[in-house]
Amino acid sequence: MYETCNGDFSELPVSYAEQFNYEFSDGDISLLGKLRELKNTSELSYEEWVQVRENLLKQNPNNWSELDAILEINAMHFVEDGEQELQFSEEELDFSELESGKMEKFLGKVIASVYTSGVTGVTDDFGNKPSSENNYLYNEVNNSFSGKFQDNDLDFEFSMFKSETSRTWAINYQPVKEIEK
Repeated sequence: MYETCNGDFSELPVSYAEQFNYEFSDGDISLLGKLRELKNTSELSYEEWVQVRENLLKQNPNNWSELDAILEINAMHFVEDGEQELQFSEEELDFSELESGKMEKFLGKVIASVYTSGVTGVTDDFGNKPSSENNYLYNEVNNSFSGKFQDNDLDFEFSMFKSETSRTWAINYQPVKEIEK
């Protein structure tokens, strides 16, 4: 489809684009039916188009004010800039210039490398997203990250730490047990 349109989805027939409208059982929706409103696509590489498509495939409708009134969707909003990916050095863990969303995304990607069912959020034990107030879930004493991550309605506790035996970073996670009332 990308090749056929040469990245210009405004040429798609309305009836063709609308067949991609879908509502998931969890309430999320597919915005692929809005392909005709996708702008700034001609500059995308195929890999970037795949990122855009995957992001549009499942969206929380609460993030979009009025779905029927969408006139334009900027494709670049969904393209991850590799230059801005969060990197960290073990010797110099300085979080002073981080944004909470980037750290949550970084931790989510690291967790998703071992928990492949999907990470929908990362928080501290009290439900707060990584931020300067909770040192971005980093514990300087233990040289580890810890908190909770979510997979839709499931909660897990996690810790990321440097293994003393292999000297590589490891991740442990377990489901949060419900407290019986």
